[in-house]
Amino acid sequence: MLRSVYRSQTGMSVLHKDLESDSVTQAFLPVEWMHRGSNVRISMGRSPEGDVDMDTVAQNENARARRVNRGMVVLPPREEFMSIEGYTHVCVSSELSSDLETPISTFMKLRASGEEPCFMLESAENGKTWGRYSFLGFAPTAIARVKDGKLAIATSGIESQVECACSLEALFRLVEEARVFVPRAGGGTEVGVLPFDGGAVGYFGYGTFEFIEDVPLRKELGVAELPEMMFMFPRRLAVFDHLLSRMRLCVVAGLPDEAAERERIYDNALGELEEMAGRIRQPLTSGCGIDISNAPAAPRDDFTSVESNVTRESFEGMVSQALEHIFAGDVFQVVVSQRLSMSFEGDPLLIYRHLRAENPSPYMFYLQLPDVTLVGSSPEPMVTNRAGHAVIRPIAGTRPRGADADEDTAFALELGTDTKERAEHIMLVDLARNDLGRVSVPGTVKVTRLMDIEKYSHVMHMVSEVEGQLTEGSGNYELLRASFPAGTVIGAPKVRASQIIDSLEPDGRGVYAGAVGYLSYSGDMDTCITIRTVVIRDGMAYVQAGAGIVADSDPGCEYEETLNKARAVIRAVRAAGKEVT
Repeated sequence: MLRSVYRSQTGMSVLHKDLESDSVTQAFLPVEWMHRGSNVRISMGRSPEGDVDMDTVAQNENARARRVNRGMVVLPPREEFMSIEGYTHVCVSSELSSDLETPISTFMKLRASGEEPCFMLESAENGKTWGRYSFLGFAPTAIARVKDGKLAIATSGIESQVECACSLEALFRLVEEARVFVPRAGGGTEVGVLPFDGGAVGYFGYGTFEFIEDVPLRKELGVAELPEMMFMFPRRLAVFDHLLSRMRLCVVAGLPDEAAERERIYDNALGELEEMAGRIRQPLTSGCGIDISNAPAAPRDDFTSVESNVTRESFEGMVSQALEHIFAGDVFQVVVSQRLSMSFEGDPLLIYRHLRAENPSPYMFYLQLPDVTLVGSSPEPMVTNRAGHAVIRPIAGTRPRGADADEDTAFALELGTDTKERAEHIMLVDLARNDLGRVSVPGTVKVTRLMDIEKYSHVMHMVSEVEGQLTEGSGNYELLRASFPAGTVIGAPKVRASQIIDSLEPDGRGVYAGAVGYLSYSGDMDTCITIRTVVIRDGMAYVQAGAGIVADSDPGCEYEETLNKARAVIRAVRAAGKEVT
């Protein structure tokens, strides 16, 4: 439980800070909530597709009765906003047509500066079909980070420690205790109309495992020195609905009791929506719209100027030592990795644009956080929860894409019939079933896909899917504890595998093999495993990739597998760097 009143270091409650300016571009509008059962007050500011019911879509279109002529219609109307009770947040929103915009162009227009934390989340299934929604977030009213086990929240430039028994649980409770009013066109409220309508967006690093099990993990200076967890709470959102060619603009506003203060907050929210819409309507400024199609392509196997934290000989030695542990019966599998690094001084958004074009994946993300930017195209969910329906999607077994259709088909057949790959995959499916079984209603855990082959730009994977219905009393915190980290990036059993990894790998993992995603105010969670990801920090780009070691693994083949997994991201970094040199 959280046990102290959150105050700024000046001793003044952040909740009572007044706006320093009425300008919508400068105003800091805190969003507050009270944690049940405690004194703590805190001030702070991707998507499954499924089948689309066109009748429902038509009904939703007709429900936009509040739209008036060509003016911007805002929900909730002022009168409704003034009368809302029982909530701590209100999502003030309006809609625009998005048929002339893209998520990239809108993101570039709405980024206030190169330094402000912001994010973009997108999705592409099987590297072919783009998902229905894209989520863009800006102007966080708070950044929550856990460093060396301690939770701190930065608000309006002031960071304060939060006293709590468990920082991981406290982070989840910050979101779960919020009560958000999300209006809909037909009247009333609806939380979760969109897959994500506000909440926390960020990462759980590999070190989060220390909050779940008693497994002290290596820490050292450098990229792995980042906070174990870091999340932003965006105040401004732009959500693309690609099916309807609509864009919803949202401002998450606080809901004070005083009528005069409510009026002012509502007026400021309207001003912010108008400002966002105005910036979207403007063309991109000079220099923002680099045409990535003109960038010279990086050679497919170009790893020049890329350094690793291990030599090939050292990596193969790690594999051999892992095999000794497997033969001794310590573990069934252990995942060993190498970290590749190269200099990078450009705009990380260019890396995202290249990944988006060349390696579209189910989880595309751009996270610009204090002191670090994460850019990724992860194929694998960590764990998802939508209305109590939990899903884990193990990916294990990899082959490179073929040079032509015949070779591609041959590689897919080889992967699907490889005895070693199938045995490893089945073990990880069983691990996922066990993880979900710890927090799911008995009898609801099912394997809905088994050993399908999915193809991406540079590799193909063997993929399964396991789902379960969460028990009453099990939420996102309990689900993450039961499943983190994914067996596909650590091995099994997890605790012993993590100890072996810590003894073999020369550096701490940092964000690698953790999770990136969101915790929504509606109670949902969607996270992916932090793989196929580049970490940009202090003029360097870091890419880490691993290989799952089982009894019949070949050290040389496992080394090559790590390069295959890293190749698409390395190419994107090199291509983006060439555009700014």
